[in-house]
Amino acid sequence: MLIEIDRVQLAVADMNGVVERWQSLLGAEIEGTDRLEYLGANRTRLRIGRGYVEILQPDGAGLVANAIDKRGAHLFSAGASSLDVDAVQTHLSGITNKTVLEAGQLFVDGNDIGIPGLRIVISPHEDRPKVGDLDFMYEAT
Repeated sequence: MLIEIDRVQLAVADMNGVVERWQSLLGAEIEGTDRLEYLGANRTRLRIGRGYVEILQPDGAGLVANAIDKRGAHLFSAGASSLDVDAVQTHLSGITNKTVLEAGQLFVDGNDIGIPGLRIVISPHEDRPKVGDLDFMYEAT
């Protein structure tokens, strides 16, 4: 059902400096920006290797702001890809009804599936060309 680790999400208080560092150190390229209602955050999507680093900055109260208040800037979520995000959500519905589908991604809090501390975002699988100085992501720890 899950194909590969294809991204990480980082929670930060000020995304501009973080984005610039990923660009200058590893050749990441900005693919786009948006807002995620569920997380209460603005997001900048950086292409790096064959995946993404998604930089999340709170835009008020919400999950990302709460996480930063507790831990400071940190790895917020690991991301995996799937050929069928809806099927993953259906599969998880046997465990929890608290998954959230937004912007084509499925957000899962590990506390809701019996794995405290895990956050995962499931995205549609894509074969992408390499960008920057990384080849690919193979794990998120």
